[in-house]
Amino acid sequence: MLSTFALFSGCGLRIRARGDLVHHMVEDTGIALGNALSQALGDRRDIERFGYAVIPMDDALVMVSIDLVRRPYVSVDLGLDGVMIEDLEGGLIDHFYRSLAYYTPFTLHIARLRGRDPHHIAEASFKSFAIAISQAWRIRGGTPRGSYTPSVKGEM
Repeated sequence: MLSTFALFSGCGLRIRARGDLVHHMVEDTGIALGNALSQALGDRRDIERFGYAVIPMDDALVMVSIDLVRRPYVSVDLGLDGVMIEDLEGGLIDHFYRSLAYYTPFTLHIARLRGRDPHHIAEASFKSFAIAISQAWRIRGGTPRGSYTPSVKGEM
């Protein structure tokens, strides 16, 4: 799934993880990736900030919406708790996204709109997440670097 994210987001990614429990490896991978994304985003000036995608994968249809504001909030509704996806408990996918969003930090909403096959739902979520975040971290066009942060806070 992380290879899918790397491919569709256009980012280079190499992860090697070891641990005592799968739960800890998934959580720590989300934390490490979140910290790396936060560092790569820097002050977040001049980025589009928002991104969204609705991606199908056979029977599954998953929507992701992102705001790269520095406030962590996560809502994941994939319906994967208690199901196995190959050798991974489906609820760990929610946990990965939660760890990632809290350590980047950013606001993340993920919703399964349709789907029965847990693998298709999970894969659609990673593709949709990749497309959404690649929109959000894109540099805004036509604005001199360092002169614009997309927010109206303090304007009133």
